[in-house]
This record gives sequence, C-alpha cells and structure tokens, in this order.
Amino acid sequence: PVFGRTDASIFVNLSNPNNTIDLGFGSEPKLDSVVLMMAYQKDNFYGDFQDPLLVNVYRLTDTLDYNSSYYSYTEIPTDYTQDLTYSGSGKNTLFAPSTNVYDGDINYAPHLRIRLKNEVGQQFIDDTTKLASTTALQAFFKGIQVTTRNTVISGNNYGVFSYFDLTSPLSKISIYY
Repeated sequence: PVFGRTDASIFVNLSNPNNTIDLGFGSEPKLDSVVLMMAYQKDNFYGDFQDPLLVNVYRLTDTLDYNSSYYSYTEIPTDYTQDLTYSGSGKNTLFAPSTNVYDGDINYAPHLRIRLKNEVGQQFIDDTTKLASTTALQAFFKGIQVTTRNTVISGNNYGVFSYFDLTSPLSKISIYY
C-alpha cells in the first residue's frame, strides 16, 4: 500500500549540561563557524538513505517544558521567517546513519552536520552571560526545530526516516572561533 507523504521534525531546547559559568572566548575572538551536530542511532532508519533531503533549522519562539507531553499534532511556536542554516534556505543532504564522519584526522561516529549562520554563534560570543546556565540559555534561545518538511520528492525518490540520539555527546551545537 502507498500511504502518501510523511514529514518529520525534531523540536529541541538547548542546555549547558555542566552549567559552565566561565566560558571565556579570549580577547577579541573571531568566529569561524557554527555547526549543528546530531548523532545517528547507528543503522536505525527506514527508507532509502540515498535520497537527498532538504533540512531546515528554525528558532523556537516559546520554551519547551520538560514536564510537558508533546505529540505529533502539538504546535510548537516557531519563527519560520528565518532559516538558521548557513545558506538561509536549508541544506540538501544525504542521511548516512552508517557512515563515520571525519573532521580533519579525527574519526567520529555517524552524525548529521549542518552548518548554521554565523549570527547564531556570534550572539553568544558577544554576550557570554547567555551561556552562564541552562536557565539563562533557554531564556534567550528557546530552542530549534529541525525539519525536512520542505523537501521536494520526485520520481522514484521515497526519502528516509532516521533516528537520532540527542543524548549523545556528539549531539550539540559547536561554535568554532
């Protein structure tokens, strides 16, 4: 049977897991890049991971409550006017849940990497108090939505669903400077 199109999104808030309060970026730091990383649950996917998907990242405008339940039909307030991906219009990517990622000479477990706009990181370099605690971080930056809802599927492309391990140390936003 053919069930039609299904789209998926992930809504997450960010945390400062160690409540690190002294996040000095040094004197006059120069931002290089900002990268969202999400670790795959290895070999846990459905579909054809050879089909490219368009991944968009948007900023949440309301907080997620740890003690609340969220369902597939729950509407999470999101700012869809600005895509946070580096291009501003999403990143076309192949999901590779079984392929390790090399960053220079370092070999990492499989994970999705999406470059974000530099402004995402610059706002934290400019004011490190926004990173002083999880409470301060979430008060300023409510979270993100990662979605493939804008992917155009054509021909024999069927897309893919992949599971991510958001508790992995590889799942994070890194600011390179």
